[in-house]
Amino acid sequence: MRDSKPGPQSDAPERVLITGGAGYIGSLLTGVLLQRGFAVTVVDDLLFGGESILAYFSHPNFRFIKGDVCDPSVLTQIRNSQFAIRNSIAAAVHLAAIVGFPACQAVGKPVAWRYNVESVQRAFAFAEQVGAERFVFSFMVRQAHHEQNH
Repeated sequence: MRDSKPGPQSDAPERVLITGGAGYIGSLLTGVLLQRGFAVTVVDDLLFGGESILAYFSHPNFRFIKGDVCDPSVLTQIRNSQFAIRNSIAAAVHLAAIVGFPACQAVGKPVAWRYNVESVQRAFAFAEQVGAERFVFSFMVRQAHHEQNH
């Protein structure tokens, strides 16, 4: 990403979209980006709560959209928002996921697949459509011990 200071042609901050931004990593990243002058939109369906981002709601460069990144209407809402149309998106950071084998097992394979595979595909396609300069995501692979032995 470029330096967050506005360029000569723009007085608006660079914009970052964070999917799953109400989680631990997403909420910390949101705080750092806001502190450095970026405009941040967090998309999260609050499956695991959202207390970690409550402090940001009063920040003028923070926007929150409650929803699932796999839901086309949520993506349309982001695309049609001032977030996407005023300036290009500097980065889309995809953190929406069901993390850990116990959590994936608890929600079941179809739900885990939707959050951990389909959401990456949809978030990447969306970032490409709106011209995001960067797409950042991370993932972990861990096979459960009992699966290794069967």
